Amino acid sequence: ELNEIKKEFESMKAEKEKVDNERIQIIQEHRIKYQELEDKHKNLQIELSEKETELTKRMQQNVDEKNEMNAKQKRIEELEHKYQELGDKYKNLHTELSKKETELEKRMQQNVDDKNEMNAK
Repeated sequence: ELNEIKKEFESMKAEKEKVDNERIQIIQEHRIKYQELEDKHKNLQIELSEKETELTKRMQQNVDEKNEMNAKQKRIEELEHKYQELGDKYKNLHTELSKKETELEKRMQQNVDDKNEMNAK
């Protein structure tokens, strides 16, 4: 009976060792899978961060381009206003010049008339 108990004990011990080995193997496999998932997660986080950085740069570039376009549009409006002012000044100066030319012609004619009148006397 003692031998029977020893055999059963050895059998149970062997079974326990087998179960322990399987458990260790399963734990090791799970650790490997977990590490693979951790690595994959880390790589995805890096990729996400890179894409966010790229997107942020693109958004900033779009903002910069929009600001540049707005600045150019403002400059165009300023130049158009200045052009209009210069056109108005040109018209005013031309009108003033025409008036002075007419006035000068009248004076010259008056001088000719005065001289002719004096010569006639």
